[in-house]
Amino acid sequence: MNPQEPPAIQMVPIRQSHPELLKTSIDAIQTKLLILKRGIEELLFSLDANDKVSWPAFMAKCSSLAADLSSIQTALRKSMVTNGNEDNGEFLKSQLLLPYTISPEVNPKLLELTEQRVPCWNHETAPAFLRTKLDPRVEDDYLQLEAEANQYQNAVKKRFDQVSLMNKHLESVVQAVNEQMTRLNRNADGTKMTYNNQQTETLIRTVYTGEGLNSGGRKR
Repeated sequence: MNPQEPPAIQMVPIRQSHPELLKTSIDAIQTKLLILKRGIEELLFSLDANDKVSWPAFMAKCSSLAADLSSIQTALRKSMVTNGNEDNGEFLKSQLLLPYTISPEVNPKLLELTEQRVPCWNHETAPAFLRTKLDPRVEDDYLQLEAEANQYQNAVKKRFDQVSLMNKHLESVVQAVNEQMTRLNRNADGTKMTYNNQQTETLIRTVYTGEGLNSGGRKR
């Protein structure tokens, strides 16, 4: 009795859903990322070329880059489909991406596409580009920056609380001084004068100079 042979493995080809729409989405992502890349390069070039950069121009460039990033985020929520519905990128997430060729040899076309940054698509490069989570080193740096930002915010809040407390003390002192001045002014207004300046001056001149005294003798 011949042993039963195992069933043959069937190779099921993977077919993309809506390949034309996927290509349009990828092209749109590439176009927007190239625009963002040029903006970042121009900003870095201006910082390297000039010792002093105009602050308004620098802020305008940063605002432009922020607007480009916001535009990319908005488009990704629609899966980069023009006039598409907002699906939070479900169309792109549902696509399966597999490495077509793994080779340790230098690929000239890959070098050209990546501007001489990626020479080959090998077992080290592919996992780094296809990972769905941040690189552990990048994640550690991000967590460190986030911790420093939180520490800075706590320090700012502490200083703000100290300034607020000092302002309250100053307001209390100013209020007490104003109340004291009000009482003094009220008492000063209520005090009646018991003398006459003109009469006092006349009396002093009479004592020292004899002004106003009758110098004639007694009548007989």
